[in-house]
Amino acid sequence: MNIAVLVKQVNTDAGPEMDALSRRAAAQGAELAAAVGDGTVTAISLGPTSAEDVLRETIAWGRACSVMTEGVLVTSDAANHATPAAAAGILAATLASLEPFDVVLLGGRSSDDATGLLGTNLAPLLGMPFAAWARYLSVQARRLHVRCEHEDEWVQLTVEMPAVVSCAADLIQPCGASPTARALVPAELIRTVAADQLATPTIAPTVDTHALRVVSRTPREPG
Repeated sequence: MNIAVLVKQVNTDAGPEMDALSRRAAAQGAELAAAVGDGTVTAISLGPTSAEDVLRETIAWGRACSVMTEGVLVTSDAANHATPAAAAGILAATLASLEPFDVVLLGGRSSDDATGLLGTNLAPLLGMPFAAWARYLSVQARRLHVRCEHEDEWVQLTVEMPAVVSCAADLIQPCGASPTARALVPAELIRTVAADQLATPTIAPTVDTHALRVVSRTPREPG
């Protein structure tokens, strides 16, 4: 099972660090890969060269979970100001340039972009179904079982892979690796590509409308 995890660096009062929901995506990717036994994780970050640190953290976490993990840093002068649609185009091109993935995980939204539209824009470009705000995620054969947290209801889905899934805050405990563990990540596990060297997909593949099925909908309790 090949898993891609999209992680983002954001600015905080403590300095640049991995976004909180990206940490959930990274932790979930490692857990899924470990659960199937032979899974691999590729962490991808679109941002400045300093974003290599969030890749190092994801890789260090994967290695601690005995999961083969590598990183790809996509650099772009406009990365910090890219719209969700523009970022989705660059990331779709990056994913298309790599080996096929069974699951693409990302945070539901980042702390510096409250739209939460990256997954919505990305999935059609990849021709994959999209499950948003996952609070529970498991895999069986080629099918994901996902419980999604929506505003006023829980939605239980079955999703045929490959698929894009965005992670909610309570999906899993976030990943975390010390500066020492990040520093020990071999440099050869991270490669850098320039966004302007990628061929952005211009024709959206057709998404199989039968790949995602709603099993049940349950009202959420207020509060």
